[in-house]
Amino acid sequence: MSSIEQHLQTGLTQQQTTALSMQQRLGLELLHLPLQELENRLAQELISNPVLEELPPEPAEATPQEHEKESQNDDDYESAFEVTLAENDRWTDELPLPANAEADDDDRKLDFLSNSPASAPALTELLLIELETNDLPDNIRKAAIEIIFSIDPDGFLRVNLADLAMSCDCEMDEMQTALALVQELAPPGVGARDLPECLELQLKRRGKLDEKMHTLIHNHLDDVAQGNLSALQKKLAISAEELDKMLALLRQLAPVPGTSFNSAHAPVVMPELEIEQLPDGTFIIRQLRENFRKITISNYYEKLLEDASLSSDDRKYLNEKLLRARELIKSLTMRDSTLTLLGKLIIEQQEEFLHRGIAGLKTFTMREAGALLGYDESTISRAVADKFIRTPHGVFPLRFFFSSGGGSSGDGEKIAAAAIMEQIRQIIAQEEPAKPVSDENIARTLSEQGINVARRTVAKYRDALKIPPASARKRR
Repeated sequence: MSSIEQHLQTGLTQQQTTALSMQQRLGLELLHLPLQELENRLAQELISNPVLEELPPEPAEATPQEHEKESQNDDDYESAFEVTLAENDRWTDELPLPANAEADDDDRKLDFLSNSPASAPALTELLLIELETNDLPDNIRKAAIEIIFSIDPDGFLRVNLADLAMSCDCEMDEMQTALALVQELAPPGVGARDLPECLELQLKRRGKLDEKMHTLIHNHLDDVAQGNLSALQKKLAISAEELDKMLALLRQLAPVPGTSFNSAHAPVVMPELEIEQLPDGTFIIRQLRENFRKITISNYYEKLLEDASLSSDDRKYLNEKLLRARELIKSLTMRDSTLTLLGKLIIEQQEEFLHRGIAGLKTFTMREAGALLGYDESTISRAVADKFIRTPHGVFPLRFFFSSGGGSSGDGEKIAAAAIMEQIRQIIAQEEPAKPVSDENIARTLSEQGINVARRTVAKYRDALKIPPASARKRR
């Protein structure tokens, strides 16, 4: 068993991670990267390592049925993220400032369920669903829910934390703990109190926050906005090349953390996995990296190392680059196999979802997934972070399939919060306008269907769905 495999099966603390070998650190780093960042990383590796070369794409002739299916999948995928918002103000060149524009609720919906008349999670709902993936004390969970409901549609938290502490009867240290937890949820930067904090949260998640970048985003964004780059270079005591790299990194960040939920210019979300149903009704998992970058080791440089006339310095340089290239390819292979295993596990554990959609989602924790795969819970968390999977019901974050549950069935089986939300949505959609269903009656209906959930939980989930109470829904 390789060292990276051993690491994936045991998991590591932050302190232990610093002592890892290059191979182990690289494996962890690549495992955490979402697809677009992985593509960028491989492009950098190709530039810096002459031993690596990119393989040409393999042409594949698709059948008419496959063409039709791919076209349908693309339509479903694109429609899942069609949202609008006024054009953002911008910094000089490509660096945008946060927008104050507001959008209607209808402009902030995601249609994850391409074959369902009901809309899928908007930002608040998705944050609540993600919160369910964490096993939290009741006081921290209560504080986190209060924070999530106070986050603006653009993803910022503009309410004073002390005011929120008073409204939910929590201590300030509990609110601080809860805020740190919420800020780790998707999308990156959510829950920030201002633009510098939003950028800092995204840089931390990428592992790119150093002292100079911290100083730039907290003290010198005005210089960036006004184009005072020469002055900024002197203040930071850096070269023009270093400043260019820092600004290029800033351009990759979202100045409005909720952009992917309310902007027509939302970054494209690329699923890495697909669950496909075969004609016999069974499901399989497929990697979706066929059209993305593939790398290999150049035969030329491997043969060059056999040349006896090669100088010792050149030989040392090439051996170092060759070792790096082999470690990179090995880590990529391990990353792909880990994601494939997770996809297969989702098929095994969430079969009801595959047949019924969100209403069939069952609770399944990362700890349980780790136990089944022989991985640590922290490894599962790294693997699912910021990654997406295409399913028969649309494109979802991988994290969506791991939750601690929102209720239980009559036989004691845990039911995911998202599934309960979908059931509530369906019950309300079928109500008579003149006789809207109360939260208590919804809880009773769910109980009759074998789903045990408290009335106050129904009210919480109904609020997350942005559905008013029965008294406000009554129409004659």
